[in-house]
Order: sequence, then C-alpha cells, then structure tokens
Amino acid sequence: MKEYRDISGYEGLYSVSSDGEVLSLRRGKHLSQCCETKGYMSVMLCNNGVSKRVLVHRLVYSEFVGDISGQIDHKDGNRKNNKLENLRDVTRAQDQWNTVVQKNKTCSVKGVYRAGASWYSEFRCNGERIRSKCFRQEAQAIRWYEIEIVRHRGRQACPRITGSC
Repeated sequence: MKEYRDISGYEGLYSVSSDGEVLSLRRGKHLSQCCETKGYMSVMLCNNGVSKRVLVHRLVYSEFVGDISGQIDHKDGNRKNNKLENLRDVTRAQDQWNTVVQKNKTCSVKGVYRAGASWYSEFRCNGERIRSKCFRQEAQAIRWYEIEIVRHRGRQACPRITGSC
C-alpha cells in the first residue's frame, strides 16, 4: 500500500510516496519528474523562494529508511523505478556489481561471455580474478556466475537471484 511522508526541510510543502511520487501539498498535485542525463528521475523543490533539484530515489530512501551511508542502488537496474522495495543502500563497489551490461557483450549477464564455442564466467573479488571452467551452454555459465558471486560477495551482489542457490 502506498504511503506518503513529509520531505525533511520541506514539511508542509511536499511529501514523497513509497512508490516514488512527489506531491505538492499546496497544489494537491504530483510534481512532474525530469529524467537526468544519467537516467535518474528528479524533481524541483522550492522553499522560501529557493529552488533545488533533488533525485527522487534519494528522497524515497531517506524519508522511509533514514540516513544514506553510501549510494542508493536500484535492485532491478531500472533508474526510473523508484519504489522503496527496489532501493537499497550500498557501497560504491557494491553499486558497480549491479551495473548494466554493455550492448556489445555476447550475454545479457555481466561477467558471462562467449569465446569461440565455449562460455565462461569471471569476476574480481579482493583484487583476485575468479574465472570459471568452460561451459558448453550459456545457462551453465550464468548459473556458475550467480552461485560464485553470491558465495564471494554476498546476496546483494546478485539481486536477480531468487530462492536458494
């Protein structure tokens, strides 16, 4: 269920929902959101004639969870999905683990690639390169990657995994 909370520093002026909507309490309307250059959604807030552009995902997280110690990661990789359940506070390194795969890669999963007729998986952990044996099928390489990345870095490293590994 959608819940609204006042935005700190803008009490009585604006509130933010757990679904990532920002409401102007004076006008009773949702603010239009702007897509920033890196794909994050932002809104313009104004208090006593001073305007400030703020990122919606940071507003949602700070008002519903509290202080932000690192960076806010979108679990599904969609920077426009600012629902509370899609956000988590992570370190810079953890945020990089969930980056979008480049378009020129052979596989849709970061860390899995094809070389000739074989599939491989690899990642770095504490400066050490961890590489799989070769697999005949892409799905086998993806599964190995998911199991090993969670074993070395923890579940937050691979949010796409559901259930037990």
